[in-house]
Amino acid sequence: MVAKVALIVQPDPKVLSDRGLYSGVGVLIVLSGAVLIVIGYLQHVAVAKVLKRDEEAPRPRWPLTITVVAGAGSLLLSGLIVVTT
Repeated sequence: MVAKVALIVQPDPKVLSDRGLYSGVGVLIVLSGAVLIVIGYLQHVAVAKVLKRDEEAPRPRWPLTITVVAGAGSLLLSGLIVVTT
């Protein structure tokens, strides 16, 4: 990500020789973070089922909201990395 910021701030193709490699690694890191967030959400749901909260109380919606927003942000950031390379 530091290399990507350097490209945006001071675009000089001669300075960075393996732009494709760095961009690919950046995309993998961002998408790996999104996968970890989804796994965390699934684990949260599984633990909530095991705890068997009061059945009449509605389930909180914030975990799903945060997961969706983080996933969408990861996809947008990955797209930005690919497009600007």
